[in-house]
Amino acid sequence: MQIVQDAILYNVTLQRNEQFKPKFTNCWQRYGCLVINCQDIQTAQWLDHLVPTLSPWEGADLVAIEASNIPRLEVLIGFFPQSVADDDQAIKVFIESQNDGLSTENWRVQDRKVVFEKHVEWLFTVDEASMTHFKDHNFQINYKFGQTHIRKKQVCANGGCKECAEVKENTKHSGKL
Repeated sequence: MQIVQDAILYNVTLQRNEQFKPKFTNCWQRYGCLVINCQDIQTAQWLDHLVPTLSPWEGADLVAIEASNIPRLEVLIGFFPQSVADDDQAIKVFIESQNDGLSTENWRVQDRKVVFEKHVEWLFTVDEASMTHFKDHNFQINYKFGQTHIRKKQVCANGGCKECAEVKENTKHSGKL
């Protein structure tokens, strides 16, 4: 997303000697989108016209939409046994190769951890079609020489208390590894 921000900021610098000056409140990433809050309607309109013209990489097709129209992606946790030597793309290939009708194209890995020295745990987002697939298959997917369970990330009502973190740590990988 930094390349998109850089392209927008380059165009901001082109406004240096112009009457209109774009003004932003903040900018962050959410669900694989770049969310930019504008200080005024003129900046929002300027951004609406600018974004579709940007080509920060070959084949880029950028659109500006209202934040309320950004699709809500589900945040999940996945455990992938015997995968420490596999990069994220290789894990996705195994998933697509062993699960009918499941596409990882729109998945975004937010965090990757090595667990017990040889396994991988992802925090990742998926599209609506993948979420439907998970629900239809009780959040089980075929993976390598077995099956693995995908689960929704639970948000603690207290904002992530220590007790919840301890329970999660003690229960997230039951059984022999």
